[in-house]
Amino acid sequence: MDGEINCKLTSFILWEESSRHYSNDVIICTVNTISAVFALFCNLAIIVTIKKKNLIQTPRDILIGSLTLLDCIVPLVAKPLFIALRMSLHDDHVTCSRLQQLTKATELAVMFGCGCSLTHIVLIAGDRYLALRKPIKYRRPRTKKVAITFACTCWAIWSLIVIIFDKIIPRRFENFLRIFIATVLLTSLVFLKVKAFLIVYRFSHTLVHDRNSLKVEGLTERDRKVLIDTTFISIIFMLLFIPTAALIVIRPAGIYGNVVFPWSLTITLLNSLLNPMIHVWRNRLLRRAMLDLLTTEH
Repeated sequence: MDGEINCKLTSFILWEESSRHYSNDVIICTVNTISAVFALFCNLAIIVTIKKKNLIQTPRDILIGSLTLLDCIVPLVAKPLFIALRMSLHDDHVTCSRLQQLTKATELAVMFGCGCSLTHIVLIAGDRYLALRKPIKYRRPRTKKVAITFACTCWAIWSLIVIIFDKIIPRRFENFLRIFIATVLLTSLVFLKVKAFLIVYRFSHTLVHDRNSLKVEGLTERDRKVLIDTTFISIIFMLLFIPTAALIVIRPAGIYGNVVFPWSLTITLLNSLLNPMIHVWRNRLLRRAMLDLLTTEH
């Protein structure tokens, strides 16, 4: 590679130019390509089903739909850039400046995808908390408008964050700010989940089963089920994200930098494929709508 000796890379996804292993990168690129195709297909199938069957009934559906749309962006942008970056490390004709540009673009795409996904999951956790705490008020039409506002704001904020990191924030402060943002979001997620499960616990032990409480009980039972469903999404994301975040902070050299970390990031990006699988697995209404759509189309 031209300029190999003087090429200094300080990205959180590639902190040393020697971070490469050809056979490992070929396998990684193959896995990312296949998973990107399946992720795009699955998420588009859900979006089409939601649109044609008009399945957006609650604020939670709006947030899930926004997350599904985001999971279409990851296989279209972040994964192709990551694949191009890993293969560019083995191209002797790629200049140092071109590699730095590709690294920066991949870094920003991955940060947007992971950050916006985590923020959506926090918003969904807040939605579940509100649904359990005030089940009647939650279903008012105004709440859906609030969910739309939050979803749009999430996209706008992370677009702005990416621009700020690209144009304004000095390199020496970037890692600290990423850690700070991730810590705030993860702490908020855990806090909201704990609060929601405490409401479920109190509900199970204090509900007075009289005729007047049946409607509220039914609403809360449904929301409790949805809470469990969305908890799967939260747990999966944390299991995929935290190991990669730890490696980014530590930045180990040797095999951990050129073999383990690329696989860890690949697994993190699988979140865009696992999310739609969880939606279909846990949502009976969505499954039926997709099957109905397939049968009517044929």
